[in-house]
Amino acid sequence: MLKLIHKSHLGMTNCKKRAREVMYWPRMNTEVERCVEDCALCASYQNQQPAEPLKPTPTPDLPYMLVGCDLFDFQSKTYILTVDYYSKYIDVLPLTSTNTTAIVEALKSIFATHGLPTTLRSDNGPQFSSSEFKKFSRELGIDHQNIESAFSKCEW
Repeated sequence: MLKLIHKSHLGMTNCKKRAREVMYWPRMNTEVERCVEDCALCASYQNQQPAEPLKPTPTPDLPYMLVGCDLFDFQSKTYILTVDYYSKYIDVLPLTSTNTTAIVEALKSIFATHGLPTTLRSDNGPQFSSSEFKKFSRELGIDHQNIESAFSKCEW
């Protein structure tokens, strides 16, 4: 059974998932792990570089000192998400557009409810790095920080 599960050499996680979909037996995870670890082909393609460690962000002293924001899509709609690093409280608002003006309006709505953050973190999306967004942040006295999403891994 292990040979059939591991036949496609999909790696540890996918082999375990595949095994769980088909059947269960005692010590299944251990046996799948051993099978994948002993496979010379899988070992030759395994990522040799260890994962970069997370860079934890110190918890701020007060609510809304540090807020993160990002855009995401769900069921064909785009939303803006903000997270307060102190309380882990989130706000999610639907967007009518992904342009800077729509994002600024959504953030104004959120800030009207909770107050202005001291620092706002976002990725380097064009909406957040535009001159309009920089002007918005500057006028409200918000320290806007861009995070290098491809290289930086932060714990929220």
